[in-house]
Amino acid sequence: MAVYPSIGEALVAVESGKADAFVGDSVALVYHIEQMKKTTLAILDDYKSQYGGNVGAAFRNDDPDFVDEWNTALDELKDDGTVMKILKKYGLNESYFVNAKDGKTINQ
Repeated sequence: MAVYPSIGEALVAVESGKADAFVGDSVALVYHIEQMKKTTLAILDDYKSQYGGNVGAAFRNDDPDFVDEWNTALDELKDDGTVMKILKKYGLNESYFVNAKDGKTINQ
């Protein structure tokens, strides 16, 4: 097993044959593959994750007001269609979208 310091370097390793595959966050992978231009790499549409989970965002514990501001701004981007537009731009569909009600950032 090899450890790569970035998604981009891991994808280059797959592209060059130094690695057989790479598994990662699909949104980040689609973005990196898009940036590579002439590549044979692709996202598997029918891949089903074995492990479900939430994407994390880190905030200072002593700034709960900022978390509220973050959630409000993100909810607006979801509600006005901006988030879905960005997902579609990079070849992702509705299955990658988490609505405003279910996608709250909590400060733990």
